[in-house]
Amino acid sequence: MSLRDYQEDAVNSVLNAIDDGFRRIAVVIATGGGKTVVFSHLIPLLKPSSPERGNKTLVLVHTQELVAQATHKIRAINPNLKVEIEMRNLRASPEADIVVASVPSLARKERLQRFDPMEYKTIIVDECHHALAASWKKILMHFQANTNESEVYVVGFTATLKRGDSAALGSVFDTIAYERSLETMIRNNELADVDVSQIRTNLSGVRIRRGDYDQKELSKQMQANVQDISVAYLELQSLGYKRTLMFCVDVINCILICEYLQKLGVNAQYVTGETDKTERQMIIEDFMNGEIQVLCNVMVFTEGTDIPAIDSIILARPTLSETLKTQMIGRGLRLYEGKTRCHIVDLVDATKHGISVESTLNDRGETKEVSGGGNDLKEKPRPEVSEELLERIRQFFKEHMYDFETRHGIENVVKITDDAFEDDQVVAQFLKESKGYWMRLEEDVWGVPLLGLRFALLERERRSRTVKFEISVYESVKYNRNDRE
Repeated sequence: MSLRDYQEDAVNSVLNAIDDGFRRIAVVIATGGGKTVVFSHLIPLLKPSSPERGNKTLVLVHTQELVAQATHKIRAINPNLKVEIEMRNLRASPEADIVVASVPSLARKERLQRFDPMEYKTIIVDECHHALAASWKKILMHFQANTNESEVYVVGFTATLKRGDSAALGSVFDTIAYERSLETMIRNNELADVDVSQIRTNLSGVRIRRGDYDQKELSKQMQANVQDISVAYLELQSLGYKRTLMFCVDVINCILICEYLQKLGVNAQYVTGETDKTERQMIIEDFMNGEIQVLCNVMVFTEGTDIPAIDSIILARPTLSETLKTQMIGRGLRLYEGKTRCHIVDLVDATKHGISVESTLNDRGETKEVSGGGNDLKEKPRPEVSEELLERIRQFFKEHMYDFETRHGIENVVKITDDAFEDDQVVAQFLKESKGYWMRLEEDVWGVPLLGLRFALLERERRSRTVKFEISVYESVKYNRNDRE
């Protein structure tokens, strides 16, 4: 199995990072970009950091499905290496060259003690944005791979190197050696393009806890939107879409949506974490061959799922998490015979700032403290406004807004921002000096028309005692059913 150009670049970037002295390295490749293929080719190219170390590799994954997928791919690419599994009742033998381990299983003390750290040259961490969890860190500590002086190479792979809780992944990784985003891959025809339709869902009464919607309140609110969600699917069906993956809040919502669609003559089924493995596989196969038109799920297909035939996605699980949003959308972007686009139905403007996540190893502190919930932009007065930041915002508009080009598809809505917008006092001053151009559309939304059919929105988000601004550019594009052909 040969590598694509960008996959080869990713392998070489890791090797170069090691040559530069890094021991804990992150690689970011969008969903559908072949992360498993990349690390399968990388493993035999890595040499032990010292003559005393062994030549074994440990691959860490966190679900049963990912264990199976990784094992299959590694064996196919490295037929001369002995690849074994450490999970549940399966235990890797001392002769294994590569051990693919389930984190929940390996983290148990009696299993972990069987592994001699000196026998291993590398730890591959799949879906490495999870690596801050206690079980993952316990394993890394056992292999003495928890510092930047680690003698074991730690190479993490993910599509979204950012956590919803803003925790710093820099405690696990020291550098990002390579990155290829969803938008880059779409523009290079490596993934399917996207079209986005929106359904306005009122979530104003749903509280926010730990950076996302409260699960119980969100479930209740979305139950009231079952009819609208079903109508959205019927519109997709009328446009010729045949395999729709739907993300739901919980099992109750899955059941209600499936029941409603089935009354309309649509074969809709659902899969949850409790679904039997054999039954799940049968449902997926029926979905792939077209017998099931709508496949609903609750946090089952956000990671490690390979169903390239998906041609449309309904985000019936509203989220404020950029990482989760990108994972859900990424499920539908793999290329497939006859498929060039994936249609996304967005219920809460989750895609309004683009579909990629900015990778970071640090807690960026994206929001600023404010003193209350009033309507005035100057909630937390400061002695003076930074003229430097203000000038950056002025230049930002000159350079990006009026020369911004768009195309049908991924560039319809593109997030363009600058950290100058994180200072609410600077933004307030900018709005004040350009008030003749901006129109206040809602309490926390301002708009300005641009050239042609474009317009910009500046939106303020309040979360508990924090506030942040986001800037986006839009272009009005009429969707044509023939565009899919």
